[in-house]
Amino acid sequence: MTTASEYLQRKRPNEATCDVLLNPALATEHARLRAEITDAEAEATRTNDRTPTITAARLKERLAELETNIRAETVTFRFQGCGTLRFREMLDECPPTPIDNRSGLDYEAAKFGPLLIAECAAEPTFTLDEARKLWAEWTDAEVSRVFNTAMAANRVVRDVPFTRDATGKTGTSERNSTTAPHEESHTGIS
Repeated sequence: MTTASEYLQRKRPNEATCDVLLNPALATEHARLRAEITDAEAEATRTNDRTPTITAARLKERLAELETNIRAETVTFRFQGCGTLRFREMLDECPPTPIDNRSGLDYEAAKFGPLLIAECAAEPTFTLDEARKLWAEWTDAEVSRVFNTAMAANRVVRDVPFTRDATGKTGTSERNSTTAPHEESHTGIS
């Protein structure tokens, strides 16, 4: 018979990942090229002219090159859950400010966010100073994506896909084990 100790040794940390494009201008260019391709293909269909077809083919070549650049400029952040005790310790280290309280947060976002990122980042790893720099310099949307991924590594339960939970439902999706942070504003400021 397997013991609890054996299960505890086998348990792996929860993980969550997100991708961040380091050069957002590439995404804008991608959308522009896709629109030009669509327009050229529509023009070719409407006019039965070869010129828009040739233009679309050239644009598709540029799009393929751009997508190679986008892949090169995309970083995948991988976070691992830090365990309930450490997570609670970090929350205790960062009590909410009055603004955070009004926003429904149970932590001071500006302190807890970088601390959580530094603690849970598995790849790439972050020092606390690097996480603070990310928090200070990246856009709110980018920081929210990274922060919410670190939160998910700690607060999202992964269901076993082919078993039934206590409600009798088959586990087919992730569910939050507690209230998730608001993605639109990790800082609590709308």
